[in-house]
Amino acid sequence: MDVTSSLRSLLPYGRRSIGISQLVAKLEGYLASAKVLGVPVFFVSVSGSELSRSEHISRLRALSVKAADCGVVLSMETHPPFCQNAEGMLQTVAE
Repeated sequence: MDVTSSLRSLLPYGRRSIGISQLVAKLEGYLASAKVLGVPVFFVSVSGSELSRSEHISRLRALSVKAADCGVVLSMETHPPFCQNAEGMLQTVAE
């Protein structure tokens, strides 16, 4: 598997490894649905060691912009490496 073009993600259909373009398309669709339904918060499980931390942060930042465009706030599950506790969450948000 080419780790630069894949991302491990927790999707509503179960844990799978999919290409980043597929992931972005699915998440954009989910965010658009959340907007239509008036859902203000979208829960995501963020994990991964395939890419560098800065690459993961860059993708989270891009996803958060898409969420904001839909009027949706992303809520991250509390587990490593991005949100294991309050200190980790604050570091992730600051990045």
